[in-house]
Amino acid sequence: MTKVILTGATGTAGSEILRVLLLHPAITKVAVLSRRELPPHIIPAELQAAAEAKVTLVIHKDFSEYPDEILSQLKGYDACVWAQGIMPRMGITEEEVIDVSYEWPAAGAKAFSTLKESTSAAKFVFVYVSGARVSQVEGKSNGIGNIAKHKAGKLAGMESKGEPGDGNVVTSEELKALAKQSVVPA
Repeated sequence: MTKVILTGATGTAGSEILRVLLLHPAITKVAVLSRRELPPHIIPAELQAAAEAKVTLVIHKDFSEYPDEILSQLKGYDACVWAQGIMPRMGITEEEVIDVSYEWPAAGAKAFSTLKESTSAAKFVFVYVSGARVSQVEGKSNGIGNIAKHKAGKLAGMESKGEPGDGNVVTSEELKALAKQSVVPA
């Protein structure tokens, strides 16, 4: 049985991922990491009973760091689906796009690499959900949102090594504790 952490549950992709996790019999627990309470429309009425049995809402205001009180609530979880993201639009700065699309998932991956028991043979699984129109080819990004999401997708990719001086970037040692995957919605 699997316990999954989900970010971005209030967004389009994240709310659908939450619905699928609630329906899947192998998923026993879902920790929704959110900055606020979930709006009522996020969990359909027909899934309320499953949500009551499976979902734990973990309010987390700062995705750039993971204090012990947050990590203690996530201990024993097997995977994270990182569906939180943002694209540039009016009023959103380049720095905000990079923080949400790259720095925050990097900080999450780094923190979650410590969640599995050291005696467990299985690695913690980190899945990064990228944007449908984000180029997956180095140098083919058009705009800061695509650059940040491409960089985060590389972080989740098996070849990622981390770059010194990138702040919260995950080191290659920490990456060894993760089974990583980057997915792009169709």
